[in-house]
Amino acid sequence: MLTIVKQTDILKHWDKVDKCIEYLIQTTLKDPKDGQLLRDVIRESLLKDVFKLWILTGADNTIKCIVITTNSLVSYVQKSLHIYALLGFEHITEEEYVKSFDTLKTFARSTGCRLITAESSNDFIVSKFKELGGTGYSLNLYWEV
Repeated sequence: MLTIVKQTDILKHWDKVDKCIEYLIQTTLKDPKDGQLLRDVIRESLLKDVFKLWILTGADNTIKCIVITTNSLVSYVQKSLHIYALLGFEHITEEEYVKSFDTLKTFARSTGCRLITAESSNDFIVSKFKELGGTGYSLNLYWEV
């Protein structure tokens, strides 16, 4: 089940968050020296509740995936929930993808968002989210909520 982590519990999961950030550093930054800055920005944004941390747990309560989201404006009138980062640690079933995405859609609606957005160049992630009703291109994905 995908659940949002309370702001006071962020540091309890920091080892998994840090693995996600390390993956972001290796795959998105041109200069790895900027990695500590990215790490600090994400940490502060999570602790200040600018970013939200979500954890997908399996039946045995192991962490299967983490998701980091934030709100953004797609235009002057359209607020969106942006999936900033997503990193899986274990196999995620089709049912878990669907239920997790439904959870994100419900949260997005409850916070006044009209879209969920994400960026990815990972073909598997792009195809998975398109299966869930997303539209867009290989880097920019959008779902109405």
